[in-house]
Amino acid sequence: AENFSGISDLDPRMAAGIRTRSSFSGKFRFPTLPAGEYEIHAYTMGMNVAPNPDPVTITVEPYQQIENLEVRLPELGGGSIEGKLTMKGEPLRGQEVEVQRTFDAKTFGFPSTWTNDAGEYRIDGIQPGKNRLRIFRYVSGTSRDNAREIEHYFDISEGDELRFDFDLASGASKLSGV
Repeated sequence: AENFSGISDLDPRMAAGIRTRSSFSGKFRFPTLPAGEYEIHAYTMGMNVAPNPDPVTITVEPYQQIENLEVRLPELGGGSIEGKLTMKGEPLRGQEVEVQRTFDAKTFGFPSTWTNDAGEYRIDGIQPGKNRLRIFRYVSGTSRDNAREIEHYFDISEGDELRFDFDLASGASKLSGV
């Protein structure tokens, strides 16, 4: 999963904050920060943006370089959805599956994944409430302009584990609790 680190200056003039991305190893860098006090928040795709319950507060002195600062992602919580995509019963690998909160402007990105060789997928940390599962069937390349989109709306509660299997040829689908 792609992770993001955001920094928010405690000075209200920088209320919008500054964002950067972490590497796959979790390292991140803010190239130039003026002296001041900051709150650092960590997020991953699909997480609520605010409030992060455990931001890290730091004070940066002029020309100070801060290294090896540890910022943890909040627990995801929520529910999970898994399933299998097929075409005429054959697994579809390399298809994108995404979950979007309906009517939610506070979510940072959307949790998504790709189907494996068996056509299976799993997404954890889905926020409770009404959500939309979007499946993108790529015929050629990975541009959404060339994709067929399938949508399914569902409700999920904290701790729920749902399963959604879908055959693109027949349109047959099955949503169930695991």
